[in-house]
Amino acid sequence: MSNSTSKSIAEGTINDVNKTIKTAHPCFFSGSSLLQVNLYENGNAYGITYNGEGYDEKDIVRKTLIAKNVEDIESDEETGSVILRGKNIEEIENMSCTKFQK
Repeated sequence: MSNSTSKSIAEGTINDVNKTIKTAHPCFFSGSSLLQVNLYENGNAYGITYNGEGYDEKDIVRKTLIAKNVEDIESDEETGSVILRGKNIEEIENMSCTKFQK
């Protein structure tokens, strides 16, 4: 992992560490236990990838901003996806396990 990647993860973690309001997990595909989507009180949603050793801050290998202006997230057990909702949602990066609804 490069220093710039580590720095980005650290900065995002510091800014959002105590502001998580909801988490959702994709399911039904290999590797989904390492993924999580966090919704923060500022309306930003991040895709979190863990290293498989645990689910603490030190175990995060990637933290990617996937959307802004998100109002709610939930796991859809029928499709295995995480649904992100918001009237003015701004899609930043689509993960294969996410769906956006306005």
